[in-house]
Order: sequence, then C-alpha cells, then structure tokens
Amino acid sequence: MTRSRRAALLPLLCLLLPFGLTACGGEDDGPVDGVEVESTVEGGEEVGTDLVTFELPDGWAVLDQEAMTERAGSDANPMLEEMSERLGLTPEQLASQMDAVELYAAAPGGAVDGFLTNVNLIEQPMPPGGLPDAEGLRPELMAFADEVGDIGAFESEGGLAGLRAEYTVASDGLEVRGQQLYVEVEDQLVIISVSAARAEDAAEVADLVEQSLGAA
Repeated sequence: MTRSRRAALLPLLCLLLPFGLTACGGEDDGPVDGVEVESTVEGGEEVGTDLVTFELPDGWAVLDQEAMTERAGSDANPMLEEMSERLGLTPEQLASQMDAVELYAAAPGGAVDGFLTNVNLIEQPMPPGGLPDAEGLRPELMAFADEVGDIGAFESEGGLAGLRAEYTVASDGLEVRGQQLYVEVEDQLVIISVSAARAEDAAEVADLVEQSLGAA
C-alpha cells in the first residue's frame, strides 16, 4: 500500500463506523445496540488515550472499544463493502485495520436525520515524511470523500498543532458531514474524527475538541 493510500485509509477508519451507527438502541440501552457504555461525560471532564485528551459535550457516551471494533468490521456496518471498494481493498483487509481505533464516543438523544453524531480517534505511526500540508492532504481525503471543504492549520490551547479538514460522504441518500483533526504526538499520527448529519453539529463538536486538545 502506498504512503498516499495509507494516509487516506487512516481517516476512513474513523468514518466507517459512523455509518454503522445510524440505528440506535432503545431508551434503556446505550447509543448502539449490544455495545456497553464505558462512561458518560459529565461536567466538562476529558476523554482520551495515553497520547491525547480532549473535552466532549455533557452526556456523551464513551463506548466499549472491543465491541465497537467488532461491529465496525462486521456485516453490521453497511458501509464496509462500499468504502473498501473506494480504496481498492477487500472488506476483510479494511476490517483488519480496525484495531487502530482507540476511542469511540457518541452523542445522547439518538440519531439526528437518520445518523448518530459521534467521535472516533485512531493512532498510527507517523507516515514517512511526516504530516502533509493542507494541499497535500486534500487528494488523500478525496480518495474516499465525495466533497472536501476547508483544510487549515490549528493550535489548541493545550499547545498541540496540526491540521483540521472538513468533508462530506454520501451514500444511499444519506450525507454525513465530517471534521477531522490531525496531530503528531510522540511520533504517532493521531486523527480525531467528528461525524454528524448536520455540518453545524460536526463543527460545534470539532471546535470543542480543537480548543481542549492536549497531550496526555
């Protein structure tokens, strides 16, 4: 797999799962059927991994990583086959990459316009050459997105600098608006993906993530 295709694959891993989240559980369940809620965000507390932390809105659910990885790489994810075709991979090859996802979180209140607003985070070794600039990232995003919007640099209040990109992916009449943040931490590429049916919802959550993002 080429460096360009590998870099395009990384954000796709974050995007794949949201299409599998369009159907929510019942009122007494977590946001995703059969997936346990590990914790619920309260009072501006941070979530994250061993590399980074950031804030999410109150009421968001952090979901069981192992169960979500299994769901994203199974037939329960209706987008697995289509997205693997966009990247020239088999569904099995793409599913095997799901271990890169370190964190899954979903908004309360169920689906909006048929889609559950959510955040995913992946970590991978930094590709050779480091993080590309904005225009270098654009063609890699276009490998899977139907439309790529603004790409620009940012620096969080916690001192992490990186790139933020917005894009749209459409399938079967559903349009998902994505915002992704790319940062390098300890020689690792961290990609945080915010996905929602409405562009303003994705932007609002991505703004909070960008502002609060810091090294763990």
